[in-house]
Amino acid sequence: MSGKAFQYYVFLMDFEEETHKVKMLILPAKAASTRVTPNERAKLQFVLENNRLRPYKYFVSDKIGSEFKRPNEITQVFRKAKGIIISLDAQPKDYHLFEEYFKAFNIKAPTIRRICRLCLIDQQKVTILPDDREYSVSGRKACYQCAKDELDRELNSREIKLTKNGRNHFYRMLRKIKKIDDILETFTYNFRPAKRPDLTIFDTIGDIDDLSDAKYLDQLAIPGRLKEILKKIGIKKLLPIQVKALQAGLLHEENLLIVAGTSSGKTLIGEMAGLLKALQGKKMIYLSPLVALTNQKYEDFKKKYSPEGLRVAIRVGMSKIDVGEEERYIIDTGYRNAQIITATYEAFDLLLRNAKARDLGDIGTVIIDEIQLLNQKERGPELDGIIARVKNLFPKAQILGLSATIGNPEELAEDLKLKILIHETRPIPLERHIILAKDQDEKEIHLRDLILAEYNVKSSHGYFGQTIVFTNSRRHCYELAGKLNKSGLRTTVYHSGLTYQERKRAEAGFAEGKFASIITTAALGAGVDFPASQVIFESLAMGIEWISVAEFYQMTGRAGRLGYHDKGKVVLLVQPNRKYHRSMDESEDSVAFSLLSEEIEDVDPLMEGERQLEQILATIVALKEPTLKDIVKAYSQMLGPSEPLKDTLQALQELEMINIYQEGPRATKLGKATSRTFLHPSEAGAIKKKLQTVSPLEIAIDLEPFSSIFLTSKIQSEIEKTLRSGYIGSNLFAGSVLEYMENALDKRPNLPKLIIGTFAKWQTEIFNCNCTDNPWCDCGQRSLSRLIVKLRLENENLRKITTALQTGYNLYAYPGDIYRWFDTLIHHLRAVAKLAVVFDERGTMKLALNTIRMIERPWIVSKLKRIQKAKRTDISKISK
Repeated sequence: MSGKAFQYYVFLMDFEEETHKVKMLILPAKAASTRVTPNERAKLQFVLENNRLRPYKYFVSDKIGSEFKRPNEITQVFRKAKGIIISLDAQPKDYHLFEEYFKAFNIKAPTIRRICRLCLIDQQKVTILPDDREYSVSGRKACYQCAKDELDRELNSREIKLTKNGRNHFYRMLRKIKKIDDILETFTYNFRPAKRPDLTIFDTIGDIDDLSDAKYLDQLAIPGRLKEILKKIGIKKLLPIQVKALQAGLLHEENLLIVAGTSSGKTLIGEMAGLLKALQGKKMIYLSPLVALTNQKYEDFKKKYSPEGLRVAIRVGMSKIDVGEEERYIIDTGYRNAQIITATYEAFDLLLRNAKARDLGDIGTVIIDEIQLLNQKERGPELDGIIARVKNLFPKAQILGLSATIGNPEELAEDLKLKILIHETRPIPLERHIILAKDQDEKEIHLRDLILAEYNVKSSHGYFGQTIVFTNSRRHCYELAGKLNKSGLRTTVYHSGLTYQERKRAEAGFAEGKFASIITTAALGAGVDFPASQVIFESLAMGIEWISVAEFYQMTGRAGRLGYHDKGKVVLLVQPNRKYHRSMDESEDSVAFSLLSEEIEDVDPLMEGERQLEQILATIVALKEPTLKDIVKAYSQMLGPSEPLKDTLQALQELEMINIYQEGPRATKLGKATSRTFLHPSEAGAIKKKLQTVSPLEIAIDLEPFSSIFLTSKIQSEIEKTLRSGYIGSNLFAGSVLEYMENALDKRPNLPKLIIGTFAKWQTEIFNCNCTDNPWCDCGQRSLSRLIVKLRLENENLRKITTALQTGYNLYAYPGDIYRWFDTLIHHLRAVAKLAVVFDERGTMKLALNTIRMIERPWIVSKLKRIQKAKRTDISKISK
């Protein structure tokens, strides 16, 4: 070996002090530092001569074989080595004797290094451990590879099945923590993540705002009256993003796309621009996708700006349904004399489609919140069309788009002709944690501990920590809330099925700190403002689909608010390999790591087919008498059209929605009625055929029957007892429920009386059609819809309707869902009435309007019946 011309290291190990024996490995000098395979192994023995160590025996083993060599060759091997290494934990007590030998024979002094003992024992290889790459495995120092192998063995022995992304996370945690025992602690049954957040943290996202860039109002060029109002509502300083907006021309008519995290202060940016215009006699329009968010902004603006003499109006398009004081909703207010108008996208668009643009007056600023919804399949084309109509009807208006979740902001800003303003930093840090739970019970233990731990922490601003919990269904909201309340943690539920008053109570209670947590579905994800310090994902599904990256970021943005909390915290409670529906391809742990690591999706609007026809028609109607040039311009301003304008205009003409003249396209009466009722053009044609043969109520129900109906927990648990899987869908029209009901007749003798009786009731009054594919046809939804209308006309309020469904059919509908369906039904009845006028079906029109009045105020029906009864009594007396 010593005669070969190559560089090598000598590694000495296993010193025997009594016999002066030592093992020697020859390591290639250019090999990687991890698990180096020795080129040669040897056993050396030294003897003491006059108290000095000298070589005595030299036994070599290599790939060729084994042999004894002359002892003096040992010294030559040492001299020619690039270096000599001795393990830190194997240095002999008589090392001074070896030092004397090395010095006497002009040999380089050895380097003392730490090695991985596991590599040496298990692999018969050598890994030199750099000081910053030492790992602890059961108290032994080891290399990363050995620690990783040990982690894999432990996970496999405990039957913990993780996806590749899941394992990669724990490998990353291992590189950070460097203690295998700490990592494995997270898999023990008694692990309490609330006490060891250092073992669950994934990262802290974003650079934290340097608030030294914030500026006092008096340091900024803000008009006096605007500055005065801002001070009155408690604004002393503007945050860095708000200062950036001023520098970008916010108060000088600049159109902006503002992309910044939740709680960064972007809404106030829109308010400042809108307020300045409102003070100048122009109007500020605030548009949002949700009724709840629009309500919240309406009340916020009214509270802040009404004392300044500014009138605030709301447009949400809700019908005037009499549901009593308890269920009262906010309905539209007068907008003509208001300086500030909050509206949902569709409610504002209805004003434009009804040619009310002139009534709106001089629009100064249009704020479009959650503008990333351009990417949504359902809402995207509508928002795309609204923006184009606003640009054409109010060309001088300043447009401000707000969003926290756009993957391609520069590209979108360019397409919208807006100046981009991106602010990626957060005003406070946001920790993201991931916790694995082996089952639902463990999830709930962790959930309780995390909420309690957060609620016991008081921020430097004087607020106790509160938690928003996202889960996948309303039913599960109540299950979790019930368990948390029983454990002493005051918790409430929030979802879209609640009535307006119920939501208001939940919002107020949470804002006042009465609740430690609030359990919700996606209803809170889209921007309703709650001062939560912690967000927990008890599930990463919404219904039967996994949430998207954009939705995930929208929801995580709820955690941590400047002026309330010192930091925000996001926790993902993940059950490996879990799927919530058989249609899901990925498991929960795989989805979790994708959400934490992937980029937010690009906003890429798409408008095709019926949706493109509807938006082009709406634009023609809104512009009243547009020239062809006007329509071409509006079409060019839309981002999503997939079909040529010429083809769209031709299709609308064939559907009798428009006529095309030399001066430009003009909407027909049918076209106007169709657009103003938000019907697809093809739907209007279908209604035309039904007007003479089908009642307005049936037509309206056909357009959107009621489907938000659920099994009561009583009947659902009874059914699940009979199933092997132990789970069935909660919606009456879920495939699993229909399949079970269809097959129940074959198992009738073996089923409980409750199930048999309930199914008999359903089949008699809901699934009672003669269709060959009953119950899979849509007749069941229509029958249920008629039943709900019937209950309403019997002068039943929302609560009584839910009670009647519960006691009579073992079904449950949330009052809020019933209210919104009645609102939708009324809109569709109005659509039928308008189309009936177009087709000269006056009787149908009157019947539709009378049906609306009866649904809005069912007591009218009772009053008419009493009057008719009284008249019959009077006639009877006269005849006698």
